[in-house]
Amino acid sequence: MDVYGVNGWSEKKTFLETYKPGNRAFIGTENPHTWQVRGYYRTQTWYRDKYPNKKQDPMFIPNLTDKEIFSYDWTSPDRRKSAKQIFNSSYDNATVRVTARHIIESLRDKDWFSGSFRWTGFDYLGEAGYVHGGWPFRAFQSGALDLAGFPKDLYFLYQSEWTTKDMVHILPHWTHPKMKEGTEIPVWVYTTGDEVELLLNGNSLGKIKKGKKWNEMQCEFRVPWTPGKIEAIAYRKGKEIARTSQATAGTPAKIDIDIENKNLKADCQDISIISISQKDNNGILYPYGENRIHANIKGDARILSFESGNPVDTETNFIAKSKRCFFGLNRIFIQSTGYNENSPVTLYLGCISGDKKLWASDKVSILYESISLRGKSPQDNVEIYYTTDGRKPDKNCKKYNAPFSLKEAATVKAVIYINGKDEIYMQESFGPNEGLYWGKPGEPACEFNGEQAETASLTNCVKTKKDGEGYFGDGFVIPKAGKGSITWYQENDGGKFNAKISIRYSQKSSSTYSYMELYNNDKLLERIKFTDTGSVGSHWREMSVPITIYSGANNITLKSVSNDATPSIDQITILQ
Repeated sequence: MDVYGVNGWSEKKTFLETYKPGNRAFIGTENPHTWQVRGYYRTQTWYRDKYPNKKQDPMFIPNLTDKEIFSYDWTSPDRRKSAKQIFNSSYDNATVRVTARHIIESLRDKDWFSGSFRWTGFDYLGEAGYVHGGWPFRAFQSGALDLAGFPKDLYFLYQSEWTTKDMVHILPHWTHPKMKEGTEIPVWVYTTGDEVELLLNGNSLGKIKKGKKWNEMQCEFRVPWTPGKIEAIAYRKGKEIARTSQATAGTPAKIDIDIENKNLKADCQDISIISISQKDNNGILYPYGENRIHANIKGDARILSFESGNPVDTETNFIAKSKRCFFGLNRIFIQSTGYNENSPVTLYLGCISGDKKLWASDKVSILYESISLRGKSPQDNVEIYYTTDGRKPDKNCKKYNAPFSLKEAATVKAVIYINGKDEIYMQESFGPNEGLYWGKPGEPACEFNGEQAETASLTNCVKTKKDGEGYFGDGFVIPKAGKGSITWYQENDGGKFNAKISIRYSQKSSSTYSYMELYNNDKLLERIKFTDTGSVGSHWREMSVPITIYSGANNITLKSVSNDATPSIDQITILQ
């Protein structure tokens, strides 16, 4: 076809504002690149390569608030191996160059903009080092749906712009246990209507009309935080078409089950999908839920996959027996393994549920569910026994009858007996050091922003944090003299450009200097002279040398070529 396709460059501000199509249709083939983690929010705009970046030529995207108002995170700053190891906000404000809304506006309103393939529809495994700093990040977080297929807020943005169904969606959730009351929260509402009314605890906060511009596609309200319920009512031509709400959740106390395909065929192929939500006693989703769901299946079927969508959960999901919930959700994929239609299939689920930090509530519940996927539901005799002192539970331990309190940090262990047989063992730890990290709003991700040597690909090197201090990340690397090499992978979705590479190193030897060669994609770029800093692993110095960054993949290598000395390498930083 006579079509002009462009990847990331087509997001550039200059391209979108000045492109002249001629006689060819244009398609954005990787457009846009934005990142979000389901259920995670930040009000400060985040650019992958910072703003302004002349190479990326980004649109200006204003912060939603003067200072960051959210504080929960997947881990503390000191435990990150890279400044890239962050979750990204579901407000559509984490990007390379533009928001999804910019591209929607251009695609809808520019005659020459014929189509767009967003990168991507689903989150996917791989490229986690490129944007997200590497292990334990396992996924590229760019999808409108996460790894489990749960929709993110972004999914509803696209739905509100490209479908005709009557719909309305609110973000963020309304459970903020560490937030000071009265803090103004940007509440966004997506809808296919033309106007939205927002209510807080039954009181109207007024109506806002939906616009066509990128920053008017969401109806934005500024709502002082107070516990309770926010409700959005969507109108079209003055008539209500849809409504939805978000409410403040209490401690997770039960699991809600949704089944896609309740009759599993006996064909060794059919799939049932079991979606699990952690909810409080009022049926409200607990948006920070991370208790482990345990599963056992009886009959001609297997657990094909157990997936929560968590981008830093490195446990296996294939034929797994358990998985932690991620921001309150979990999903199990069950596959048929036999051909006997008369063979019943039953899935048994268990969970030790509660606030892992114990500061919102000290109540712990032990939950059990059975799900029939083929045949009649069995009439099982179920008994649950548990301990809180570390012992392995059995029938001689305390029998579970109702939620109980934990007055201090403890590991709860439980066993579920089904028809007299111990079928499911579970354990869950509770205490102030468990669960999500709750820091201060606006706390920086970590104190360094370079690419760490200890996370690179190493050949004939020693990775260490012994006998050192003042290094960044989790240690530093000592290449063996004359043959050691360190290789970092960097991807560039723009064109070739010249930059500088800053190398943080230390060195102490009988010689006053040593040499390393700098390569990119096996091409020698520079022979670098390293001078003595006074010690190995504690007196650090930075030097900058020119480097050519190619379009696409860049394998940047430092190789030792001195036989009697070598510098210790802490990190590199690409300077634009």
